[in-house]
Amino acid sequence: MNKSDEDSGADEEDNGSDESIEPAQNQSVSPSADSNERPQGVLVEGVLVEASTSWQGPLPPPDILDGYNKAIPARDNLPPGGDRILEVVEKRSQHQIDHEKAALELERLTLEAADRAIEAENGRSRLGLVFGFIIALVGIVTGAGLAAFGKSGVGLFFGLGSLVGLAGVFVYGTHSRRTRQRHQDQDSPKQDRDS
Repeated sequence: MNKSDEDSGADEEDNGSDESIEPAQNQSVSPSADSNERPQGVLVEGVLVEASTSWQGPLPPPDILDGYNKAIPARDNLPPGGDRILEVVEKRSQHQIDHEKAALELERLTLEAADRAIEAENGRSRLGLVFGFIIALVGIVTGAGLAAFGKSGVGLFFGLGSLVGLAGVFVYGTHSRRTRQRHQDQDSPKQDRDS
C-alpha cells in the first residue's frame, strides 16, 4: 500500500461510515452491580461534568449518615459509624454550650466585682465629703468663736484656713479624677488593639 492509498483509506474511514458519533446525552452511567465505585463524572460533548455534594453545619445529610452506618457497622460494643458521628457532634455542641455558659458566668462575676468596686469607691467619696464638711465646719465655727472672744487674727486664720483647705481638696480631687479618667481613656484603645 502506498502513501496515497493510505490517505484515501483514512478518508474512506472518516467519511464513508454511516455511523456517526453522537454525544452521550440520554445515556446514564451506572456502576456495575459488583462494584462499589461511583462514577466521578460523565463526558458530554468533550466536557467532563462532575457533581459534588456539600452541606453546612455540624451534621451531614441523613442519607450520608446511613452510608456511614452501612460502611462502619456496630461491633465490639461500639455503635455504627453514623451514630458515632452524631455522638461527636453532640459532645462538641455540649462543650460549646458549656464554654459559652462559663464565659457568660465569668463576665457576670467580673461585672459584679466592678459594680462592687464602684460602690465602694462611691462610699469612700461620700464619707470623704462628709468628713471634709465636718472638718471645715469645725474650723469655721472655731474661727468664728475665737473672733467673738477677741482673738480675731487667730479666728480669721482658722476660718479662712478651713475654707482654703476645703477648696484645695475639692480642686485636687477633681483634677486627679480627670487625670485618672484620661489615662483610662488612653489605655482603652491599646487594650482593644491588643485583643
